[in-house]
Amino acid sequence: MRVALVNLDLGYPIDFWPSKKQSIGMGYIAAVLREAGYDVEVLEERFLGREYIMRILETERFDIVGFKFIGLELSESYLKSQNTSETFDNPVTRAMKVVRCVHPETLIVAGDYSATFWDKEVLRLTPTNVVVRGEGELAMLRLVEARHKGASYETVSGISWLKGDTVHRTPGELVDLDTLPRPIRLKHEPDDWLMINSSRGCYARCTFCSTFALYGKKKGNWWRGRNPLSVVDEIATLHENGFHNIQFADDDFIGVDPSRAEKIAREIIKRGLKVKLRFDARVTEVTEPLFRLLKEAGLKRVYLGCETGSRRDLKLFHKGTTVEQNIRAVKLAKSLGIEVNTGMIMFHPLSTLETLMENIIFIEKVEDEPALVQLASEMFIYKGTPIHREMEARGVLNTPLTTYQIVDPAARWVHDQFYQYAEKVQSELIRHVEREYRSGDTRREVVYQTSDDHLQVFKSLLKEAKAIF
Repeated sequence: MRVALVNLDLGYPIDFWPSKKQSIGMGYIAAVLREAGYDVEVLEERFLGREYIMRILETERFDIVGFKFIGLELSESYLKSQNTSETFDNPVTRAMKVVRCVHPETLIVAGDYSATFWDKEVLRLTPTNVVVRGEGELAMLRLVEARHKGASYETVSGISWLKGDTVHRTPGELVDLDTLPRPIRLKHEPDDWLMINSSRGCYARCTFCSTFALYGKKKGNWWRGRNPLSVVDEIATLHENGFHNIQFADDDFIGVDPSRAEKIAREIIKRGLKVKLRFDARVTEVTEPLFRLLKEAGLKRVYLGCETGSRRDLKLFHKGTTVEQNIRAVKLAKSLGIEVNTGMIMFHPLSTLETLMENIIFIEKVEDEPALVQLASEMFIYKGTPIHREMEARGVLNTPLTTYQIVDPAARWVHDQFYQYAEKVQSELIRHVEREYRSGDTRREVVYQTSDDHLQVFKSLLKEAKAIF
């Protein structure tokens, strides 16, 4: 049995991003399949290039080809395919069509968030045979086993398939994280940030979050953490092999058990591992004792999902936090010498000039020079989330997918004007970087460029909108 796991990019130049971050989920699936004795090829565009991957898919026969199917590839092509016989047209579906044409007997599988939430559309509008919903390790293993035995896959947990015009679904199951083998890793450079999965899920109930939708209503599924010693063992192995930059791929590294994060930090210090760490956390988890310890263990940067400086929006998002908590968390982390990536949702369907102004006031309190991506950030609405259901009921979504127009005309005008500015800035910067530099660190400027100019442009647009509307 031969299996290929394919992750195609979203149209960016292959060396655009500062680090070749591998899909950790795909790495885990590959490890589980190899542990079971199956031949698995991991094909990641950021490492191998699209041309090479397409050549492999055309010339080599696989029994199963699994594709990562993510949201940014969906919306534009889905709009075009509504109420027509047209199918999605993007890099993933084009690769699927090649496999279907050259090797019609191959089972094509789609996975990840978008395939999970839009399984019906993916099955009907692409060459996909089976969608793996949610966590993929056990479902893919059972699917490969069934294929190997020539048995039906219809009893495999956590999948969707089409029979006639009806989508059939089986309930999924969650894997014990401490039983998973370490993920298969492709060749990295010493300065790359390597991903480690120390936990899965999040205990918060934010209305826009796909993690909330993915793990459902059963509270025990919301957040699961690995054994801290196992996590540090994995870090130590990477350290021994010359890799010192570790990024936790967790939705919420600290989660419901801050003592676990403390144990990880103390064990790193005890073993003398000189590493740099990054992770995501909620603002309510930022305490001075814990973050001082994490700083000593190597924490360099934390992503804090503040989202907004508007009390109204915090309530709409069900964040369970306050503006004051957001400010305190960012300032505390920075006071300890930890870089903070302040996560923002500047625009969403119900944005108003008031909420935009509140966001700007908040940003001015926590950032010296805000990043362009913070000011231009907009909500991505996943199907299956509470915010999707609410916006669909309000009639503000353009399609059953994710696209929308901001209801308030003044806020919509600010959005459109600032996006024109942001696109111009980024296109100019990309040309500059492509022309003058080859280093990934410099390329990071494109996404995270900071400048007080951006803030002043945004504020001037708010002032102009007030005068117009």
